[in-house]
Amino acid sequence: MTNRPGRAATCGALATIVAISVVGCAPGTYDGVLWRQVAAFKDPLGDRLASAVGTQSSSFAAALTSNGDTLPGTYWDGATDPALLGLANGGLAFSNVRENADSVIFDALISSGTRNPGGDRFADTEDYFGPSSIYTCFSVVVESASEAIIEWTYVNAECASDLVATLTDGAKLYPLAEFNG
Repeated sequence: MTNRPGRAATCGALATIVAISVVGCAPGTYDGVLWRQVAAFKDPLGDRLASAVGTQSSSFAAALTSNGDTLPGTYWDGATDPALLGLANGGLAFSNVRENADSVIFDALISSGTRNPGGDRFADTEDYFGPSSIYTCFSVVVESASEAIIEWTYVNAECASDLVATLTDGAKLYPLAEFNG
């Protein structure tokens, strides 16, 4: 009889998959509670960006960096202590504003904050085994023509490590596309 070293590893992996199936929850998945906590920041951002269409792009860019109420969330200049943004409690931070003749681009991080099923009327009463908080990162590209904003879009982007470091232990990153809908 020959010993097959790969067979033990395959059996171990299969046992793990079966165990996850029996428990009913794969590690790292989140529920609707956390999804809605992210949407509570993402949806108002989309609404505000939509209402900015037609406005002057240079004024929009200036308002972003002055923490006016152009957008929900808080501008982070990269120098201020990022813990002051309170992202561990949930929120939207934008940074790295870049402006050129045809666009304004900025980076964003949305954090759900700690999962709060008590504040969610749709929360399940079943046990929860997912992450305690989730976050997403992206860039927003605001296009303009003749100085007027004509459209905007989200694009994938890396997270600012200084911002991520302020999130709760165990916070999990998910792509922005997870929160469409």
